[in-house]
Amino acid sequence: MMRSAPHLVRAILIVTAVVLVGASLTPGWAQEPPVPTIPKVSVRFAHAAFMDQSEAIIGMRKGWFDEVGIDIQPKPTGTVLPSAERAANLIAGTVDVVATGVYNILPAMGKARNLRVFLQKDIYVGYRIMAQPDRGYKSFDEFVKEGVEPGEAFRRAAAQLKGKTIAFLSEPSRHQFMEMIYKRGAFSKADIDSVKAINVDDNQTIGLMVSGRADFQLGGAPAMLELTKRGFRPVLTAGEMTRTARPSADSEELLAILKVGWATTAEFYDKNREALLRMSSVGFRIAKFIRDQPEEALSIHVPFLNSITGMQFTTETGRWLYDNIHAYYSFDEQEDWYGNPKSTNYYTYEVGARIKDAERKGIFKPGEMDVETIMVADDVYRELKALRDKATPVIADAKQKIERGRQTGKDLARAQELLTRAEQFMAAYNYLDAYRFGQAAVAWADYQTKR
Repeated sequence: MMRSAPHLVRAILIVTAVVLVGASLTPGWAQEPPVPTIPKVSVRFAHAAFMDQSEAIIGMRKGWFDEVGIDIQPKPTGTVLPSAERAANLIAGTVDVVATGVYNILPAMGKARNLRVFLQKDIYVGYRIMAQPDRGYKSFDEFVKEGVEPGEAFRRAAAQLKGKTIAFLSEPSRHQFMEMIYKRGAFSKADIDSVKAINVDDNQTIGLMVSGRADFQLGGAPAMLELTKRGFRPVLTAGEMTRTARPSADSEELLAILKVGWATTAEFYDKNREALLRMSSVGFRIAKFIRDQPEEALSIHVPFLNSITGMQFTTETGRWLYDNIHAYYSFDEQEDWYGNPKSTNYYTYEVGARIKDAERKGIFKPGEMDVETIMVADDVYRELKALRDKATPVIADAKQKIERGRQTGKDLARAQELLTRAEQFMAAYNYLDAYRFGQAAVAWADYQTKR
């Protein structure tokens, strides 16, 4: 039966009175502030079988991805893809994130425009021309120490290859490095033709150098390390080539170095922007860990690398690679990459140089591809930096309010718990959650103080 109007009015008055009485009996705020949580996002992750494209295992073993809600799939440590298949798997949607760099996925952008590099963490400077130690060859550094200007020092070091024999595996990236040496060294066609190249795998290049049948060698990291142990030394390196480069996308020398990080698709990036901010924080955390605690990092990294490559790297090998081949950069150091247009490491120059190279090879028409399409790591970096700047005063405010509340005898355990987590996130480069939990700590300090 429908209630009469007087009954309805009386019911409303009773409910209102109860609400008002209840509110008057609740000291301070009527409702607790929300406690933030971190949503879990599954990420199908693929390593590659290289030292600087498998260090994500450190974050997996240490539980750092789990801490920020990143559920790596397939369990327990993702998968491994051959170098040539990473872009194709992203495009096909069989993985969400792969370890790689612009140098690897840019060619695939000729057909699919949805690939994005969202994190960069190290620079591979492994390319180097190893020389016989007892034939009078001089290195770039030796010429510079004699007072020779860097550009001329490079030409003189490169000129030593004329008429000599060099052993290296014939594959595109090494050919490109040799082409840059010839061009930067001002080689004529006759000079290039005078260089005898022996196409063999890395292990065979060692034998050719040890037997004296090759004057020079260009190989992978294990072969370089073995030759270094035997007294061979480099005359030219990728890093030295970039020392002669101008801060411009027209500097082909920038193709000699490879910035390495993680890539995804435009669709996954747009849908999971916050998750990728958190994932990037783990990347920066791993880079710092490698820099600050290399021995522990190697104890995790080297066994995994051996398991996916079939190699038998030792800790000594891994240490040499960290020190000489893979330069990991901290979050603060990457300001040079994204905020300093005067630096040759500025992101638009290296990526721009690769785009121009792709245009020369017919992959893109001039102007068809631009840096900001494939590169979003600069956006991620700037967003994390802005969040750090926002989180810093919020955390400071929370500390002050908690201290003042304690002096009045208030129980601020929840506020302190949230502050502690904010500070932990801050130290781990997760500036997104440092800000969120810092805000919550302030809100709870206010709430618990006023109760």
